[in-house]
Amino acid sequence: MPRYRAIVMSNAREGQEDAFNRYYDEQHLPDVLAVPGYVSAERFRLVSGTDTYQYLTIYEIETDDLDAVNAEVMRRIESGEMPLTGTADPTHLFVANFEPVAQAGADGKE
Repeated sequence: MPRYRAIVMSNAREGQEDAFNRYYDEQHLPDVLAVPGYVSAERFRLVSGTDTYQYLTIYEIETDDLDAVNAEVMRRIESGEMPLTGTADPTHLFVANFEPVAQAGADGKE
């Protein structure tokens, strides 16, 4: 079955970082992982580089129908089943899906 990565880069609203992280870790990640096809998630905080986005979440998706998985996420958001937060900065949000092209281990071999 094909595997994909969904990449989400985001920021908290100013002064809302603690509430944003609580929401993301305690509410949003479990909600997303409840969608069939999502198999794992990992969150990161920026430590160096451009400061456009402070947070990165990488979701692993395993499915034969990525469009259906994405549609289910949108359905849950629109129905209120997957509530969003007011603590996220809506002006700084990037969401994209990627498919593998190549893989290499620490030894540099594919």
